[in-house]
Amino acid sequence: AWTLGGTHPYTDGVEMPLPIEPHGRTEFQTFSGQVTSQRPQVEVVRFDPHAAPNHSRLTLILTPNLTGALLGSLDYITGYPYGCVEQTTSRYLADLMVQKTFKGNSPLQPEEMQKMVKAGIKRIFEMQNKEKGTWGWWRYDEANLWMTAYALYGLAEAKAQGYAVPEQMLTLAKSGVKALLDKPTQENADPQKEYYAMVLYAFAKLGDSEIYNRYRPTLRLDGMSTEALAYLFFADRLFGKEDKAVIKRIDSRRISKRDMNFWQSQVGTFESDITTTAMALRVLIARKPNDPKILPTLRWLMYKRTGTYWVSTRDTLAVLAALGDYLQTQPSFSPMGEVVVRVNGKEIQRVPVSASDRTAELKVKIPLNVLQPEKNDVTLERVG
Repeated sequence: AWTLGGTHPYTDGVEMPLPIEPHGRTEFQTFSGQVTSQRPQVEVVRFDPHAAPNHSRLTLILTPNLTGALLGSLDYITGYPYGCVEQTTSRYLADLMVQKTFKGNSPLQPEEMQKMVKAGIKRIFEMQNKEKGTWGWWRYDEANLWMTAYALYGLAEAKAQGYAVPEQMLTLAKSGVKALLDKPTQENADPQKEYYAMVLYAFAKLGDSEIYNRYRPTLRLDGMSTEALAYLFFADRLFGKEDKAVIKRIDSRRISKRDMNFWQSQVGTFESDITTTAMALRVLIARKPNDPKILPTLRWLMYKRTGTYWVSTRDTLAVLAALGDYLQTQPSFSPMGEVVVRVNGKEIQRVPVSASDRTAELKVKIPLNVLQPEKNDVTLERVG
C-alpha cells in the first residue's frame, strides 16, 4: 500500500538489504620440510588467475612439531559427524593413541577422552551381530571380515590400555571370525587380503594364540598388500617371531621421490597410499627407531595432510598411530626461536616458537596488499 501525493509518500513495504559475496571455496596447499637457521624454506602459493580481484585470502598454518600435528588432527577425527563401525572405531582409537603417546600426561582433558573411549566401546557392542558375532558397516549389515577385523583391532587396543571390554562380545567375535575364515564368502575368500592379517593381529593383541596358530600357516605372502604385511609383522612380533620374508617385501616396495618415502596401496582394497605408508612407517619405527628412512616418510605424510587432517577418518587414525609410535621413541623436534614469515619479499610477521608448546599450530593471516594475482613467494626463516 502506498499513500498518494505529498513530498514523501509512505509505504508499508519492508526493505531488506542482501549483501552479495563472491562465490569461493577454501583450498589447501601443503608443503613439508624442515626450517633451520641455515636453511630457509621457500614455497610458491598460486591463486586462480580467474578469481575475483581483492577477494582472495591467504592464511598460513605452521606446524612447528609433530605433537602439534597429532593433536591438531584429533578434533577432526573425534568430531566426525557420522558413526558406522569404522568411524566409531577410528574415533575412540584416536583417543587411545593420544593416551598411549603421552602416558597420562596428555595436554587434553583425560576424563573427556576416557568417556569417549567408553562410549565407543559401548556403541561397537551395540552394533555387533549378536547371532553371528561379526560386524558389518552398520548394525544390520551383512558380516564383513574387514570391518570385523577393524572392530576387533580397536577393542584389543582398548583392552590393552585397561578399558573394560565385554568378554561375551569377544567370545562371540571369535566364533564369528572362525566361521568366516573356515567358510569364507566370495568377498572374503582370498587369504592374501589384509583382512586375515588384521584378524590375526587383533587376536594376538588380545593374547589369544589359537586363531594365530590356526590360520597363520595358511597365509600366502605373494600378492599380499603392504598393509597386510605390516599387520602380520606386528602379529608375529607379539609372539616373539620375525619373518624376514615379510620385512623384505615391505622394504622392497618403498618408493623414494623428492627426498620423501611412501608406499602405494593395493588396487581393489580398503587401503590408501596414506594408510599403507603409515603402517610401513610403524614397522620401520618398531624395528629400528633411528632408521634413516623414517624422516623422509614422515615428510611425505605431512605433505599429504589437508588442513589439520588426512583424507578420511581411517587415514587420519593410521597417521596418528604412526606419529604416536615415533613420538614415543624420539623427541618432537622444535627448538626455541622465531620463524620469520615473508611474502613476496616483505616481512609479515615474526612467530615465536617454543619447544615446550606441544599444542600450537601457528596461524598467520597475510594482508591483501602484499598478495599478487597468481604467483606468491612465501619464505620461512628461523632466527634466534
